[in-house]
Parts: sequence; C-alpha cells; structure tokens
Amino acid sequence: MKTYRAKIKMSGSYISKLQSDTMFGGLCWAYKSLAGDDAFGKLLADCVAGRPLFVVSDLLPGNLLPKPFFPPPPIRQEKVSKVELLEAAMQAKRLKETSWLTYAEFQAAASGESIKPVPKPPTDKTVLTLHNTISRATNTTLDEGGLYDLPETFSTVSHMTLYLKVKDGWEETIEKCLKLLGEMGIGKRRSVGKGGFSVLEFAPFAGLDALDGANAFVSLSHFVPAPDDPSRGNYKTIVKYPKLDREYAIGYNPFKYPLILLLPGSVFYTGSAPQPFYGRALQNIAPGLPKAIQGCFAFAAPVKLMEESS
Repeated sequence: MKTYRAKIKMSGSYISKLQSDTMFGGLCWAYKSLAGDDAFGKLLADCVAGRPLFVVSDLLPGNLLPKPFFPPPPIRQEKVSKVELLEAAMQAKRLKETSWLTYAEFQAAASGESIKPVPKPPTDKTVLTLHNTISRATNTTLDEGGLYDLPETFSTVSHMTLYLKVKDGWEETIEKCLKLLGEMGIGKRRSVGKGGFSVLEFAPFAGLDALDGANAFVSLSHFVPAPDDPSRGNYKTIVKYPKLDREYAIGYNPFKYPLILLLPGSVFYTGSAPQPFYGRALQNIAPGLPKAIQGCFAFAAPVKLMEESS
C-alpha cells in the first residue's frame, strides 16, 4: 500500500464527527455509486477478510497530527534540583493540555525526542442551531416540545487533511470516490448540504511511512483492534452510537450496536517495524441490516519506544 495525503476544504458546517470509520464508510458508499453493487460487495468482502483496499485516518485539522499517548517516562532515581522538578512539571502540564502536534513535533516525538509543543489556536467552532420536530403522523411541526437544538461545527483552519493508505492500482479510483463523497456530503443532514467539501490536493506522501528503529505505531484513526493485533500499549477509548447511512437511515431500525473505539494517538508496541495498518471490519453490528459492516481500521504511523517504557 502507498500513502497519500488529501487536502480538503469544507464547504460549510458539518454535524457528524469526521472520524475515520465515518470517512471509510462514506468512501465505500461513493465506490458503490461509481462501480455498482457487485464491486461494492467484493470491496466489503475484502474488508471483512482483513484485506481493505484502502485505510484512512480521521479528517485532521490543517497540517496537525494527534498527540501520541506515550507511556510516562521512567522515574529518575538521582537527585534533581527544584528548578529541574518545576521544569519537568511544566513540561508535563504542557503535554497534557496539548491535543495536536505539528508535523515536526510529531516526528520528533515519534523518534523518541523530548518536545515542547507550541500552543495551537482552536481548529474549529461549534454553534447550536434551533430546529423543529416534524410529526410523522401529520407532517407538521409539533404544537409542544417540538423545538430542539443541533450542534454544527465550522472548521477554522485553511484546510483539513486526510491520510490514506491505498492498494497499488487503486489510487485513481479512491481519488474519484473522495471527490464524489465531497459532492454528496457526509454525516447527518448531508441532504441539506452539511458535510460537503472539495478536494484541493491528492498526492503521494512519504512522511509517515518509515522511521529508523521503529518498534511501535501510533494510530491516526479511531479503530478496533483485530484479535492478533499488538496488545501492549497506551490508549484511550470512546463509546460510539453509530447509525446506518443512505436509504437505510430512514428504515424501521437505523441503529447499530454501540461500539468501543480506540482514539487517534493510541500507541502500541510491535517490537519491530509496524505494518501499514491494523484493526478490522466489524460484522453483525446492525439488527436492521445484518450484512452491514463497520470499517474500524487504523492508519499506523511508525514510532520508536524505549523497551522499558513499552
């Protein structure tokens, strides 16, 4: 697989969080529109078999990357001065408060260097918009209790970035799918223009492919580990309540089962150079559509851990 970087300009606000599994699913739907049902079924079968034709990161702000959840450094046994203790505490505080790293900071941290991340301005802004609930019986607004608010997010950076690992020979197809997805929109209320975007650039990117001495990986995606994936690591999780998309979103049961996903920045020790991706496609996740899957793969960026910290 080769690594590509897509620079994306959001057309307006979006409602759904643009996480990797959502982006992956959107690209699969776009491929179905371009290639048809049979090719779409083959694509899903390859994903279930652990042979995805592409893997994506979360849609990341600008040129920033998620801060790796590295294990804490070993406790120093020698005596240190109060000044050194204070500096170490301030450094730990800065790292704790930082969610994003520049590419240079990320590469330095991945190489095992100590970093002092610079403050970053907010990368998005969320506002609440009011909406009326429409009665399915009368197709009109409810007389009472029909008003609700919906959070809409606006990107405040010049562009968003999606990193992709693509099987050789599929580059043009995936680029077409990404552009089509931007026209269709992604996530909630895409039918009224939410989640639309344009692709400013789609080009090879080697900056996250290799690292001398790499013995671990950091995920740039929300993902679910496969049974044989590495288990020694530092990570954080969320519970997600996904729904079916497209015509199945308005069916009698559009809900999927809750998922526990590992967050971008999760680090796992591999002992040698990591693979291009980890994770898996989940099956039997939607009672209303048993054939549905959830693509929970991890875009793996190589990092170097000290053996005793892993």
